[in-house]
Amino acid sequence: WGIIGYALQILFVLTTLAVLVFMWRTKPDDTTVWHRVVAPVLALIGLAVTLWLATDNIELLIPGSGAVTITYVVLAAAVAAGVVYALALRRARPSIYQHIGRR
Repeated sequence: WGIIGYALQILFVLTTLAVLVFMWRTKPDDTTVWHRVVAPVLALIGLAVTLWLATDNIELLIPGSGAVTITYVVLAAAVAAGVVYALALRRARPSIYQHIGRR
């Protein structure tokens, strides 16, 4: 179960970063500076510290050094595959690529 928690922690950090970028770009009228900047930054700091602690103590979450290595490789491969797929979409189907992350 440790690998699932670790992967979720990474997703939480990335999601919080996405919220911060979205709020910065769109600046919705019905939000305050607290909603747009302060709360997401505080959340990002807290989640980043938690992720750092989880990474620093990964052996406690995922027993066995082989499992830890496999976890890092799988996570890095998933990120790389997403980037490659996005670049392929940008070249082959720009209309679809333009809608990534948009409403």
